[in-house]
Amino acid sequence: MRAQLPIKLRRGSLFLCLACLSACDLPTESPIFETRWTFPIEGTGTTIAVAELLPSSVTISGGEFQVAVDPFSFVETLGGLCSTCAEVNGLTVPKPQFQFAFSDVTSLPADVESVNLSTGSLTVRVTNNLGFDPIRPGVGITGTLTITVYDATIGGRQLDQVILDGTVDALPNGTAVDVPVSLAAGVVSSTIVAVVAVDSPLGDPVLVDTGAQLNIGVTFGVIAATSATIDASGQVIAIDQVAMDVEEIDSDIVEKIVSGAVVLDITNPFGVALNVTIDIGGPTIQTISKAVSITSDATSQARLEYTSLELQTFLGQMGVTIGGSGTVDAGAGSAVVTPLQVAVIDTSVDAVVEIGR
Repeated sequence: MRAQLPIKLRRGSLFLCLACLSACDLPTESPIFETRWTFPIEGTGTTIAVAELLPSSVTISGGEFQVAVDPFSFVETLGGLCSTCAEVNGLTVPKPQFQFAFSDVTSLPADVESVNLSTGSLTVRVTNNLGFDPIRPGVGITGTLTITVYDATIGGRQLDQVILDGTVDALPNGTAVDVPVSLAAGVVSSTIVAVVAVDSPLGDPVLVDTGAQLNIGVTFGVIAATSATIDASGQVIAIDQVAMDVEEIDSDIVEKIVSGAVVLDITNPFGVALNVTIDIGGPTIQTISKAVSITSDATSQARLEYTSLELQTFLGQMGVTIGGSGTVDAGAGSAVVTPLQVAVIDTSVDAVVEIGR
Protein backbone atom coordinates (compact mmCIF):
# COMPACT_ATOMS: atom_id res chain seq x y z
CA MET A 1 0.00 0.00 0.00
CA ARG A 2 2.85 2.38 0.57
CA ALA A 3 3.80 2.19 -3.14
CA GLN A 4 0.38 3.30 -4.35
CA LEU A 5 0.23 6.62 -2.53
CA PRO A 6 2.74 8.42 -4.66
CA ILE A 7 1.03 7.17 -7.84
CA LYS A 8 -2.31 8.56 -6.75
CA LEU A 9 -0.70 11.93 -6.04
CA ARG A 10 0.91 12.14 -9.51
CA ARG A 11 -2.39 11.32 -11.19
CA GLY A 12 -4.16 14.03 -9.21
CA SER A 13 -1.55 16.58 -10.26
CA LEU A 14 -1.97 15.62 -13.91
CA PHE A 15 -5.77 16.03 -13.76
CA LEU A 16 -5.30 19.43 -12.10
CA CYS A 17 -2.96 20.62 -14.88
CA LEU A 18 -5.33 19.47 -17.62
CA ALA A 19 -8.17 21.33 -15.94
CA CYS A 20 -6.14 24.52 -15.83
CA LEU A 21 -5.17 24.25 -19.48
CA SER A 22 -8.73 23.70 -20.58
CA ALA A 23 -9.66 27.07 -19.07
CA CYS A 24 -7.09 29.00 -21.27
CA ASP A 25 -7.02 29.83 -25.07
CA LEU A 26 -4.02 28.39 -26.85
CA PRO A 27 -2.63 30.49 -29.85
CA THR A 28 -3.88 28.99 -33.10
CA GLU A 29 -2.24 31.48 -35.65
CA SER A 30 1.29 32.64 -36.39
CA PRO A 31 2.13 36.16 -35.14
CA ILE A 32 2.02 39.06 -37.65
CA PHE A 33 5.06 41.36 -37.97
CA GLU A 34 5.47 44.59 -39.92
CA THR A 35 8.86 44.85 -41.61
CA ARG A 36 10.42 47.54 -43.74
CA TRP A 37 11.63 46.55 -47.19
CA THR A 38 13.65 48.58 -49.69
CA PHE A 39 13.50 47.67 -53.38
CA PRO A 40 16.16 49.39 -55.54
CA ILE A 41 14.82 50.02 -59.04
CA GLU A 42 17.37 48.98 -61.63
CA GLY A 43 18.03 51.21 -64.63
CA THR A 44 19.64 54.50 -65.59
CA GLY A 45 17.08 56.69 -63.85
CA THR A 46 14.88 59.33 -65.37
CA THR A 47 16.54 62.59 -66.41
CA ILE A 48 16.04 66.30 -66.97
CA ALA A 49 18.29 67.59 -69.77
CA VAL A 50 19.78 71.08 -69.60
CA ALA A 51 17.89 71.88 -72.82
CA GLU A 52 14.69 71.92 -70.75
CA LEU A 53 15.90 75.06 -68.96
CA LEU A 54 16.94 76.98 -72.08
CA PRO A 55 14.94 79.59 -73.98
CA SER A 56 13.93 78.52 -77.49
CA SER A 57 16.63 80.67 -79.11
CA VAL A 58 19.40 78.65 -77.43
CA THR A 59 20.09 75.14 -78.73
CA ILE A 60 22.84 72.56 -78.27
CA SER A 61 25.06 71.35 -81.09
CA GLY A 62 28.42 69.59 -81.01
CA GLY A 63 28.71 69.92 -77.24
CA GLU A 64 28.23 73.71 -77.30
CA PHE A 65 25.37 76.14 -76.98
CA GLN A 66 24.26 77.79 -80.22
CA VAL A 67 22.77 81.20 -79.48
CA ALA A 68 20.49 82.91 -81.99
CA VAL A 69 20.76 86.71 -81.88
CA ASP A 70 18.27 88.84 -83.82
CA PRO A 71 19.64 91.14 -86.54
CA PHE A 72 19.40 94.89 -86.09
CA SER A 73 20.03 98.03 -88.12
CA PHE A 74 20.59 101.74 -87.62
CA VAL A 75 20.75 104.78 -89.87
CA GLU A 76 22.40 108.19 -89.93
CA THR A 77 21.71 111.04 -92.34
CA LEU A 78 24.33 113.23 -93.96
CA GLY A 79 22.94 116.08 -91.88
CA GLY A 80 23.63 114.06 -88.74
CA LEU A 81 27.12 113.08 -89.87
CA CYS A 82 28.13 116.51 -91.13
CA SER A 83 27.20 119.52 -89.01
CA THR A 84 28.43 122.01 -91.63
CA CYS A 85 26.51 120.42 -94.49
CA ALA A 86 23.27 122.17 -93.50
CA GLU A 87 24.75 125.49 -94.71
CA VAL A 88 25.24 124.15 -98.23
CA ASN A 89 22.26 121.80 -98.45
CA GLY A 90 21.01 121.58 -102.03
CA LEU A 91 24.19 123.06 -103.46
CA THR A 92 26.96 121.46 -105.48
CA VAL A 93 30.14 122.24 -103.58
CA PRO A 94 33.35 120.49 -102.57
CA LYS A 95 32.27 117.78 -100.16
CA PRO A 96 32.73 119.14 -96.64
CA GLN A 97 35.05 117.35 -94.26
CA PHE A 98 33.42 115.57 -91.30
CA GLN A 99 34.12 113.09 -88.55
CA PHE A 100 31.30 111.40 -86.73
CA ALA A 101 30.51 108.19 -84.83
CA PHE A 102 27.08 106.63 -84.34
CA SER A 103 25.99 103.40 -82.70
CA ASP A 104 23.24 101.00 -81.75
CA VAL A 105 22.85 98.00 -79.47
CA THR A 106 21.34 94.54 -79.53
CA SER A 107 20.85 91.93 -76.85
CA LEU A 108 21.29 88.23 -76.36
CA PRO A 109 18.00 86.30 -76.27
CA ALA A 110 15.60 86.99 -73.43
CA ASP A 111 16.58 85.24 -70.18
CA VAL A 112 20.20 84.82 -71.34
CA GLU A 113 22.26 87.05 -69.08
CA SER A 114 25.68 86.18 -70.50
CA VAL A 115 27.57 83.50 -72.41
CA ASN A 116 31.13 82.26 -72.36
CA LEU A 117 31.78 82.67 -76.07
CA SER A 118 33.99 80.14 -77.85
CA THR A 119 33.41 81.41 -81.40
CA GLY A 120 31.19 84.10 -82.84
CA SER A 121 30.77 86.18 -85.94
CA LEU A 122 28.59 88.87 -87.40
CA THR A 123 28.32 90.71 -90.69
CA VAL A 124 27.95 94.48 -90.94
CA ARG A 125 26.33 95.63 -94.18
CA VAL A 126 27.14 99.25 -95.01
CA THR A 127 24.69 100.70 -97.55
CA ASN A 128 25.88 104.05 -98.88
CA ASN A 129 23.27 106.46 -100.23
CA LEU A 130 25.08 109.69 -99.30
CA GLY A 131 25.64 110.68 -102.95
CA PHE A 132 29.42 110.15 -102.73
CA ASP A 133 32.00 107.70 -101.40
CA PRO A 134 32.83 108.91 -97.86
CA ILE A 135 36.21 107.13 -97.75
CA ARG A 136 37.20 108.01 -101.36
CA PRO A 137 35.69 111.47 -101.82
CA GLY A 138 38.16 112.46 -104.50
CA VAL A 139 41.04 111.26 -106.60
CA GLY A 140 43.89 110.40 -104.25
CA ILE A 141 41.80 111.52 -101.24
CA THR A 142 41.02 108.81 -98.71
CA GLY A 143 39.30 108.45 -95.36
CA THR A 144 38.22 105.58 -93.12
CA LEU A 145 35.12 103.91 -91.78
CA THR A 146 35.75 102.01 -88.54
CA ILE A 147 33.41 99.39 -87.12
CA THR A 148 33.99 98.51 -83.44
CA VAL A 149 31.97 95.96 -81.48
CA TYR A 150 31.95 96.17 -77.68
CA ASP A 151 30.62 94.03 -74.88
CA ALA A 152 28.01 95.73 -72.66
CA THR A 153 28.85 99.38 -73.39
CA ILE A 154 30.96 101.70 -75.51
CA GLY A 155 34.46 101.46 -74.11
CA GLY A 156 33.79 98.01 -72.63
CA ARG A 157 35.67 94.90 -73.65
CA GLN A 158 36.35 95.17 -77.37
CA LEU A 159 35.08 92.15 -79.23
CA ASP A 160 36.50 93.20 -82.61
CA GLN A 161 37.34 96.19 -84.77
CA VAL A 162 37.43 96.40 -88.57
CA ILE A 163 38.67 99.44 -90.49
CA LEU A 164 37.71 100.17 -94.08
CA ASP A 165 40.56 102.29 -95.42
CA GLY A 166 40.00 104.27 -98.60
CA THR A 167 43.51 103.45 -99.78
CA VAL A 168 42.41 99.85 -100.38
CA ASP A 169 38.63 99.84 -99.82
CA ALA A 170 35.72 101.70 -101.36
CA LEU A 171 32.08 102.50 -100.52
CA PRO A 172 30.64 103.63 -103.88
CA ASN A 173 27.39 105.55 -103.75
CA GLY A 174 24.28 103.38 -104.19
CA THR A 175 26.03 100.15 -103.16
CA ALA A 176 26.11 97.85 -100.13
CA VAL A 177 29.34 96.39 -98.75
CA ASP A 178 29.39 93.44 -96.34
CA VAL A 179 32.05 93.58 -93.64
CA PRO A 180 32.74 90.33 -91.71
CA VAL A 181 33.47 90.69 -87.98
CA SER A 182 34.84 87.95 -85.69
CA LEU A 183 33.98 88.21 -82.01
CA ALA A 184 36.66 87.60 -79.38
CA ALA A 185 36.20 84.57 -77.13
CA GLY A 186 35.30 85.08 -73.50
CA VAL A 187 32.35 86.20 -71.42
CA VAL A 188 29.86 88.33 -73.36
CA SER A 189 27.07 90.05 -71.46
CA SER A 190 23.51 90.40 -72.65
CA THR A 191 24.23 93.67 -74.52
CA ILE A 192 26.37 94.02 -77.66
CA VAL A 193 27.19 97.51 -79.00
CA ALA A 194 28.21 98.29 -82.59
CA VAL A 195 29.88 101.66 -83.26
CA VAL A 196 30.49 103.08 -86.75
CA ALA A 197 32.97 105.95 -86.95
CA VAL A 198 33.36 107.85 -90.23
CA ASP A 199 36.39 110.02 -91.00
CA SER A 200 35.69 111.65 -94.37
CA PRO A 201 38.08 114.38 -95.64
CA LEU A 202 37.31 117.32 -97.91
CA GLY A 203 36.51 115.98 -101.39
CA ASP A 204 35.45 116.64 -104.96
CA PRO A 205 32.33 118.72 -105.63
CA VAL A 206 29.04 116.92 -104.92
CA LEU A 207 25.37 117.81 -104.61
CA VAL A 208 24.83 118.04 -100.85
CA ASP A 209 21.63 116.42 -99.59
CA THR A 210 21.41 116.44 -95.81
CA GLY A 211 18.59 113.88 -95.94
CA ALA A 212 20.78 111.30 -97.70
CA GLN A 213 21.55 108.25 -95.56
CA LEU A 214 24.25 105.83 -94.52
CA ASN A 215 22.55 102.56 -93.44
CA ILE A 216 24.13 99.94 -91.19
CA GLY A 217 22.66 96.43 -90.89
CA VAL A 218 24.07 93.80 -88.52
CA THR A 219 23.35 90.09 -88.86
CA PHE A 220 24.82 87.40 -86.64
CA GLY A 221 26.40 84.16 -87.73
CA VAL A 222 27.26 81.27 -85.42
CA ILE A 223 27.40 82.30 -81.76
CA ALA A 224 28.80 79.25 -79.92
CA ALA A 225 29.31 79.16 -76.16
CA THR A 226 30.72 76.69 -73.66
CA SER A 227 28.46 77.94 -70.86
CA ALA A 228 25.64 80.39 -70.29
CA THR A 229 24.15 82.28 -67.40
CA ILE A 230 20.38 82.15 -67.73
CA ASP A 231 17.30 83.12 -65.77
CA ALA A 232 15.22 79.93 -65.95
CA SER A 233 12.58 81.08 -63.44
CA GLY A 234 9.20 79.59 -64.31
CA GLN A 235 10.57 77.62 -67.28
CA VAL A 236 8.39 74.61 -68.14
CA ILE A 237 10.35 71.35 -68.16
CA ALA A 238 9.81 67.73 -69.14
CA ILE A 239 11.21 64.73 -67.28
CA ASP A 240 12.24 61.91 -69.61
CA GLN A 241 10.01 58.84 -69.43
CA VAL A 242 11.96 55.64 -68.78
CA ALA A 243 11.19 52.04 -67.88
CA MET A 244 10.67 51.32 -64.20
CA ASP A 245 11.86 47.73 -63.72
CA VAL A 246 9.51 46.48 -61.00
CA GLU A 247 8.14 43.32 -62.58
CA GLU A 248 10.44 40.99 -60.64
CA ILE A 249 9.13 42.05 -57.22
CA ASP A 250 7.36 38.94 -55.96
CA SER A 251 3.56 39.12 -55.98
CA ASP A 252 3.40 37.46 -52.55
CA ILE A 253 5.35 40.39 -51.14
CA VAL A 254 3.39 43.01 -53.10
CA GLU A 255 0.04 41.84 -51.73
CA LYS A 256 1.38 42.12 -48.17
CA ILE A 257 2.46 45.79 -48.55
CA VAL A 258 0.49 48.04 -46.21
CA SER A 259 2.11 51.41 -47.03
CA GLY A 260 5.20 52.87 -48.62
CA ALA A 261 6.89 55.46 -50.77
CA VAL A 262 8.90 55.87 -53.93
CA VAL A 263 12.20 57.44 -52.87
CA LEU A 264 13.86 59.83 -55.33
CA ASP A 265 17.65 60.24 -55.15
CA ILE A 266 18.32 63.38 -57.13
CA THR A 267 21.48 64.78 -58.69
CA ASN A 268 20.76 68.39 -59.68
CA PRO A 269 23.66 70.22 -61.40
CA PHE A 270 21.59 73.28 -62.32
CA GLY A 271 21.53 74.98 -58.94
CA VAL A 272 17.83 75.87 -59.19
CA ALA A 273 14.80 74.46 -57.38
CA LEU A 274 12.17 72.58 -59.36
CA ASN A 275 8.49 71.88 -58.79
CA VAL A 276 7.65 68.64 -60.58
CA THR A 277 4.95 66.04 -60.98
CA ILE A 278 6.13 62.42 -61.18
CA ASP A 279 3.95 60.12 -63.29
CA ILE A 280 4.06 56.33 -62.86
CA GLY A 281 1.95 54.24 -65.23
CA GLY A 282 1.95 51.72 -68.01
CA PRO A 283 -0.04 50.24 -70.92
CA THR A 284 -2.49 48.50 -68.58
CA ILE A 285 -1.99 50.71 -65.52
CA GLN A 286 -3.75 53.97 -64.78
CA THR A 287 -1.16 56.70 -64.33
CA ILE A 288 -0.59 57.82 -60.75
CA SER A 289 0.72 61.39 -60.43
CA LYS A 290 2.40 62.85 -57.37
CA ALA A 291 3.76 66.40 -56.91
CA VAL A 292 7.11 66.99 -55.25
CA SER A 293 9.63 69.82 -54.85
CA ILE A 294 13.29 69.32 -55.74
CA THR A 295 15.75 71.57 -53.96
CA SER A 296 18.59 73.47 -55.61
CA ASP A 297 21.14 71.31 -53.77
CA ALA A 298 23.58 69.31 -55.87
CA THR A 299 22.24 66.10 -54.30
CA SER A 300 19.01 65.58 -52.39
CA GLN A 301 16.33 63.04 -51.62
CA ALA A 302 12.55 63.27 -51.81
CA ARG A 303 9.73 60.86 -50.97
CA LEU A 304 6.47 60.23 -52.77
CA GLU A 305 4.03 58.59 -50.38
CA TYR A 306 1.63 55.95 -51.77
CA THR A 307 -1.16 53.88 -50.28
CA SER A 308 -0.93 50.10 -50.35
CA LEU A 309 -3.49 49.98 -53.17
CA GLU A 310 -1.51 52.49 -55.24
CA LEU A 311 1.73 50.54 -54.79
CA GLN A 312 0.00 47.28 -55.64
CA THR A 313 -1.21 48.72 -58.97
CA PHE A 314 2.31 48.96 -60.40
CA LEU A 315 4.75 46.90 -58.30
CA GLY A 316 5.30 43.49 -59.84
CA GLN A 317 3.78 44.66 -63.14
CA MET A 318 5.31 44.69 -66.61
CA GLY A 319 5.82 47.77 -68.78
CA VAL A 320 5.78 50.28 -65.94
CA THR A 321 7.27 53.69 -66.76
CA ILE A 322 8.22 56.76 -64.75
CA GLY A 323 8.47 60.31 -66.07
CA GLY A 324 6.80 63.64 -65.52
CA SER A 325 6.83 67.38 -65.99
CA GLY A 326 7.12 70.58 -63.99
CA THR A 327 8.51 74.08 -63.79
CA VAL A 328 11.61 75.79 -62.49
CA ASP A 329 10.81 77.60 -59.25
CA ALA A 330 9.52 81.12 -59.90
CA GLY A 331 12.19 82.60 -57.65
CA ALA A 332 15.06 80.49 -58.97
CA GLY A 333 17.10 83.43 -60.29
CA SER A 334 20.28 82.99 -62.32
CA ALA A 335 21.85 79.65 -63.13
CA VAL A 336 25.16 78.89 -64.85
CA VAL A 337 24.65 75.93 -67.17
CA THR A 338 26.81 73.93 -69.57
CA PRO A 339 25.69 71.96 -72.64
CA LEU A 340 26.23 68.44 -71.29
CA GLN A 341 24.59 68.88 -67.88
CA VAL A 342 21.73 66.58 -66.94
CA ALA A 343 19.77 66.06 -63.74
CA VAL A 344 19.29 62.40 -62.80
CA ILE A 345 16.52 60.97 -60.64
CA ASP A 346 17.15 57.42 -59.39
CA THR A 347 14.31 55.59 -57.66
CA SER A 348 13.75 52.96 -55.01
CA VAL A 349 10.67 51.71 -53.17
CA ASP A 350 10.51 51.91 -49.38
CA ALA A 351 7.60 49.75 -48.20
CA VAL A 352 6.10 48.37 -44.99
CA VAL A 353 5.28 44.68 -45.46
CA GLU A 354 3.25 42.45 -43.15
CA ILE A 355 4.86 39.08 -42.53
CA GLY A 356 2.88 36.20 -41.08
CA ARG A 357 -0.57 36.75 -42.47
